[in-house]
Amino acid sequence: MATTQSRISPNRFVTVMLALAPLVVMGFAPAAAAQQLFGDFEAPEGWLPPPLNPTGVQLETRKLGPGVYALLSSKPPVDNAGFVVGERGVLVIDAHFNGAMARQIQAAIRKVTDKPILYLVNTNYHGDHTFGNYAFPAETKIVAHRKTAEAMRNFEAEKKLLLATVDGDPAVFSGVRLRLPDVVFEESLRLDLGGRVVELHHFGHGNTPGDTVVYVPEVRVAWTGNLVLGAGSIPWAIEGHTPAYRKTIARLAASLDIETIVGGHFPMTSRDILGTYLRYLSEHISSVQGAIRSGQTLEQTLASMPLADSYLPPADSPFAPFRPILKGLNLWNVKKTYLELKAGTVAVTQVRHRTIKIDGLDIFYREAGPTDAPTILLLHGFPTSSHMFRNLMPALADEFHLVAPDYPGYGNSSMPSLDELDYSFDHFAQIVDTFTEKLGLDKYSLYLMDYGAPVGFRLAVKHPERVEALIIQNGNAYEEGLLEFWDPIKTYWKDNTPENAVALRGLLTIDATKWQYTHGVRDLQAISPDNWNVDQPLLDRPGNAEIQLAMFYDYRTNVPLYPSWQAYLRSYQPPTLIVWGKNDPIFPAEGAHPYKRDLTNLEFHLLETGHFALEEDGDVIAMLIRSFLGRNISGDR
Repeated sequence: MATTQSRISPNRFVTVMLALAPLVVMGFAPAAAAQQLFGDFEAPEGWLPPPLNPTGVQLETRKLGPGVYALLSSKPPVDNAGFVVGERGVLVIDAHFNGAMARQIQAAIRKVTDKPILYLVNTNYHGDHTFGNYAFPAETKIVAHRKTAEAMRNFEAEKKLLLATVDGDPAVFSGVRLRLPDVVFEESLRLDLGGRVVELHHFGHGNTPGDTVVYVPEVRVAWTGNLVLGAGSIPWAIEGHTPAYRKTIARLAASLDIETIVGGHFPMTSRDILGTYLRYLSEHISSVQGAIRSGQTLEQTLASMPLADSYLPPADSPFAPFRPILKGLNLWNVKKTYLELKAGTVAVTQVRHRTIKIDGLDIFYREAGPTDAPTILLLHGFPTSSHMFRNLMPALADEFHLVAPDYPGYGNSSMPSLDELDYSFDHFAQIVDTFTEKLGLDKYSLYLMDYGAPVGFRLAVKHPERVEALIIQNGNAYEEGLLEFWDPIKTYWKDNTPENAVALRGLLTIDATKWQYTHGVRDLQAISPDNWNVDQPLLDRPGNAEIQLAMFYDYRTNVPLYPSWQAYLRSYQPPTLIVWGKNDPIFPAEGAHPYKRDLTNLEFHLLETGHFALEEDGDVIAMLIRSFLGRNISGDR
């Protein structure tokens, strides 16, 4: 099944702009906000309480599909809501701030149907989502995650905390009474409304411990509450634990086929925002870790980590009024993560850079994550090194043990001359095999890319009992995958003369290296020039061109082994995840499809990118790995 990147349609985008218009007219501007206590947490200077006062707010009914309706606030970031209609009755998403807003929700429903309101789902415990519960009919069942239901008991404390968001006006809560959920769930719950099923999912800690996603699979619409706030937003880790938040977003993205997201506070958006959230959280965690390692104080860290312009709407855009709010949310996240890292309450995902001696060679490798977690052995391609995994490793290190060696002649490993070392895939596999034994890796999943595939398949055939799963990214095992790009290399296989080598030497130039990273990508600006600026000087070392030609020639030894690798797949059926850049002319998608012939437990994704898919779709690949390995391997060690 190929992945698709859904985007908001033009008519929906117009709707978003119209919904924002009242906010622009309102002219929200930052004020000098005093620091405030939230429980035992003091908000950082510069944080601004989001303006959530619902007075005068209208909820616009927007039909998203048969029986599926969003209720969109006329003044974002005041709360959105929604409802779903089945043959038996109605399910409502969030009760809003008070009785007046709850009654407005019910009035919107009555304009569509007179069927009974069977369920009301609270997506989190905050009062702007739950205080309206009491105003719904007594026969309506309130549904929430168990942790949400537990937190809702702190009713009076919640009212005090929310005062800052409603201009300090307690009248907003006038007459509000606590009404707790009637039904609680842990991981998921299906509610059949009669001809229409609504799914409730809890993927883990996010904005709150009990964040719930309400999903209608029939129309691929999800209400995400505060887990995903909406268009143009960033995550708000109001209760911290950003590594857990990142894991939760990854599981959401990998688990549900979403087209439209109705966030809790900002305009509607598409699933693309999940990639933005993952990218922000990964960069955020890494930056705070770096600040701590360099000895920065909290104040220095806050000053050195403003929200990047890439996460801010342009100053002349309709989203511009959100800029001060987003900057404040970022400050909050920085302080929370800094304090938790310093206290040791969240896992550090720092990548370590090590060297080990194997047969007299210095073999460099990167390592991250707890050693008692499931191991992923990452095997790199040409012309790069373990550098290609520099972003993937910290993105997964909170849950997995990741190890990525450099082969001899690549990256930071030794580079003996051709006279001193047998440069061949057989020998590389032998070295990596010894490497795993020296590190005590007796179980692992293999990430196979480019040259990593022939190295890794040799390991898998030799030690099938060690391989828990395969992750294959543009790694070939079928002759169907060797198309036009390989014609001059096949000529060299038949006759490795200097004349036939001339065409291959062109693959060792800066232009060819840059081409490998940029051909077939969606956005050239997303590809870091650090890639070819790291790889090319290593290729240009004296004697390295001859090493690469030897490896081109030795690649011919892989093709006769394809049948044995395919037999391994058929016999052992390792759980396999395909994440393949489909615009790659080196290992094109024609080489990905044949895996379907031999594997039964196969998850298959063609990504709209090129050869080095991690550069553009690393966040997507990371979340797919989390989901796939979470379903297919045991965490027991």
